[in-house]
Amino acid sequence: MKEGTPEQKPPEMEEDFEDIESGIKRERLSVDSATYLSSRRERKAEEEESTEGSAFGDNILHHIDVRRDMYRRNPEKAEEDVHKFLEHSRKSLIQSLDSAAFAPPGPYSTSSLVRSLFNEALEDETFRKTWMQSTAYEKAKKSYPGGEPDGHRLLMDAMRRGDLPDDLHERLLQIHVENFKKKQAVFEKKLPALLKSVKKDLLTGIRKKQLPITPELIEARISESTTRLQDVLRAHLKEIWGEYIGHTGKIHIAESVPEGYVEDVLMHETLHALAGRTAFLERYMDEENKNESAYGGTLDSVAHQRTGVGFNEDPSLGSAERFKWLDEAITERLTMQLTKTPAGSYPKERLLLDLLLFRGKYPIDPHFFVDAYFENYDPGNTEKVPAWKTMMFVITKSYKPGFLTEIDKMVQEKGVDVAIQFMKANNFAS
Repeated sequence: MKEGTPEQKPPEMEEDFEDIESGIKRERLSVDSATYLSSRRERKAEEEESTEGSAFGDNILHHIDVRRDMYRRNPEKAEEDVHKFLEHSRKSLIQSLDSAAFAPPGPYSTSSLVRSLFNEALEDETFRKTWMQSTAYEKAKKSYPGGEPDGHRLLMDAMRRGDLPDDLHERLLQIHVENFKKKQAVFEKKLPALLKSVKKDLLTGIRKKQLPITPELIEARISESTTRLQDVLRAHLKEIWGEYIGHTGKIHIAESVPEGYVEDVLMHETLHALAGRTAFLERYMDEENKNESAYGGTLDSVAHQRTGVGFNEDPSLGSAERFKWLDEAITERLTMQLTKTPAGSYPKERLLLDLLLFRGKYPIDPHFFVDAYFENYDPGNTEKVPAWKTMMFVITKSYKPGFLTEIDKMVQEKGVDVAIQFMKANNFAS
């Protein structure tokens, strides 16, 4: 196919370039190259050693232990720093409480899990006795002259006002971390069976020609990923209760996911891990800022400009995030096909994709989007991303040049609902 129009030509079609302002040179990189694969193995090892993504309060408690060890001869200084760390924790928790106030109700909602943080502390006999003997407890009761509310409410109010003593605050975090690690251990025992089931469905998808990938890719991408249970108080996950972080290869599954949906969420995030990528090296150009690396150059990092059909924000180039709604719609559409789930996440994004497929002059076969989704940028070929260009060509043929970018901009500026109404209100077939 001939070189595309500016609309058909994706953002990653530039040659290698230098970012003069930040002194970084970016070099397009094949995801099959030794450099790329070595980088992914290193990140995998780092993530397996990291505590990032564990329980809310874990890092605070770690810093507290370090400070007390550091200032063993000056306990007053140590406790001064401990108070600062706990104040940071209190502010984070208040932010979670405020966010939970607007969350949907239900046993797996964020608000329920925030309440459980306080309830689980009150189930600890020593904590409960110490709390009920404190002045903070007496002060909290005075706010309810008509009668004492649920036990967790008084504790939450004391935390919000900053009245909870540091020793109780610290113990509350310790109890939460201990309980979350038990949940994490249960999840990790179930994970091999979950991954086995996900792989089975993926292989079935290959046999049915739903997925243009290989069994070898499935093994490689899953082996480079680290899957962990995510404390929802530490990171509020999006609608699907999970996330895939491309630059680390980490998959997070929220503890709020109901038991029967964990495999569906894991499939969705695994598809993100299997999606095509545009990767590049970042090398420092400034001799004074060199980072010597195992690759024999001045490599700073391996990063991804694109995963699936979504482009990441790049402040150094002034480029915004693009086509994320489309990326999630394709991912969940495939998830529903592979797991045979009748109702999935991202319903509005999926509806917008369906309208895009069928409201133009000609119906568009979904396989064009799936092929582009799984396509890896190949710097060694003349046609770097032929499937992407084909997808853009058929969209242009069915609508007009620049149409997908127009819809994407509408989603970003006005929301998915407005884009849906736009697609429904206009007759593009004429």
